[in-house]
Amino acid sequence: MTKPKRRAVEESAGDNLKRDDLPPCRYYLSTGSTLLDLDISGRYPGGVGSGRITHMYGDNSTAKSVLCAEILGSAQRQKGSAIYEDAELTLDFERAEDLFGLRVGPWRCNDPEQTAEWIKETMPEGVAHFPEFTYRIPLTVAKLYDDEVNPALKMIHSGVLPSPCAMGVDTFSAIPSMEEAKEKLDKGTYGTSRAKMYSKAFRKYIRPIAEADLTIVAVDQTRTKIDAGMWEKKHVTSGGKAMFFYASTRIFLKHTAKVFNEFGRAKGVRIDYEIEKNKIAPPFGRGFLYVLFDYGVDNVRANLEWLKDMGKEQKNKDGKVIRPAIPNKVSLNASWWKFEGASLGQGIEPAIKAIEKKGWETDLEHEVVRVWTIMNPKPDRKPKHR
Repeated sequence: MTKPKRRAVEESAGDNLKRDDLPPCRYYLSTGSTLLDLDISGRYPGGVGSGRITHMYGDNSTAKSVLCAEILGSAQRQKGSAIYEDAELTLDFERAEDLFGLRVGPWRCNDPEQTAEWIKETMPEGVAHFPEFTYRIPLTVAKLYDDEVNPALKMIHSGVLPSPCAMGVDTFSAIPSMEEAKEKLDKGTYGTSRAKMYSKAFRKYIRPIAEADLTIVAVDQTRTKIDAGMWEKKHVTSGGKAMFFYASTRIFLKHTAKVFNEFGRAKGVRIDYEIEKNKIAPPFGRGFLYVLFDYGVDNVRANLEWLKDMGKEQKNKDGKVIRPAIPNKVSLNASWWKFEGASLGQGIEPAIKAIEKKGWETDLEHEVVRVWTIMNPKPDRKPKHR
């Protein structure tokens, strides 16, 4: 498999979005999607905020693990560390390293003596593990917090784990409570045990997590809410409502379309997202991203598609304009794509290759930020003096 070219380090665009005077978070870790980063943090460069819990949930094949790996890789690219809590034992180390730039460390080496020698030469004195990446398997909900989160907080404060540090938990739904782990399968257990445990654990650790600037990405799968009313959401997550209360950002992901190659084979998916809760930027942002199976998050494709859509006015069934067109640098004439007046080619695939060949990825991101800022203006009314 050809190793895809990694994205360049993000450059600043739209200084009014950075909010450096009073940043709500010390670090921001990118999801790999410009649109999603903007809707989560309201800034560029942006993304998931440190010291917070971000809850990403959706049905199967909705890029939850992909986004989690992207965030962990972003922490490492900022000279930080990553912890992967693999409750489902599904992490593909080769793909994580090749697609997301997630450096998984030397512990995968088949020669134990070679690994030990590498650690001895490169690690600080007294450190017997690879601090840039730590792979763990949580056994129960209690052990996740007391045996995984708590030691991580101590290592961050002591400097063993470099900051920013991100912990991805994939998935919360797969972690049993202590009662479930002890009992046999033929004996029923009450689901409230997990809910109470999660609530107690969050109350205990939510402040230490914030003080250590530990970023926790909680991946979860949705269940169908059988008794949902006509206007209620049909999806729900297991483990009670503790995550609803303690997560700063909750992102619902939904698979909406497939991307096909010239032979009609699916090579990727389009994922729509909705920010259902957000405490570091205005909530309820909506957008989409593309994920290719052998590439990862295709940010160029999503940015081109989004700018094309923003250049057209949107009308309702009665023909009334509900969103005006926002002129931008991307245009589509018949099937020919243009950027800043320069022809990119006929069709989306040649256009993407032209953008990457010319090195215009960052320019395209800056244009997305400009249009996004127009769509999300600051209030023109000043609050009354109190």
